[in-house]
Amino acid sequence: EHIEKLEKDRNVDTSGMDEEDRDKTIYGWNGLLADGVVEYLDAEEEETAMIVMTPDDLEDHHRAATSTEPEEDEDDYDDVADLGAMDGEDGERKKSKGPKIDKDPHRRVKQKPNPLIKSYTHCEIHPSMILGICASIIPFPDHNQ
Repeated sequence: EHIEKLEKDRNVDTSGMDEEDRDKTIYGWNGLLADGVVEYLDAEEEETAMIVMTPDDLEDHHRAATSTEPEEDEDDYDDVADLGAMDGEDGERKKSKGPKIDKDPHRRVKQKPNPLIKSYTHCEIHPSMILGICASIIPFPDHNQ
């Protein structure tokens, strides 16, 4: 329901409106805050909140709770055996049953979900996702005048 409201905001023409009328017309960030979908936590609330760091971590936690294995992305790995070998007739790569190596050895290694945690109350939103990519490269954007 909230996503639908945000999608409708894309089609609203706000040119010629002042800031107050624009805030009344579109749902946006203020609507998410008013409906309680997005919430700011202070330092004391943070102590008792169960916060997951990314939506991907939340999916991993759900998969672990339901005992379903995540699908392994084949594009992230190369076969060690027969890396450059080609099949003679049609020029296709051979599929190896051997071990796999990681294409990107420096990618983030995530911890496995903690089975003792039954549910999360909040999900962290990274500041660059709130501000957008262009605004996130400005040094100290929250300390402007």
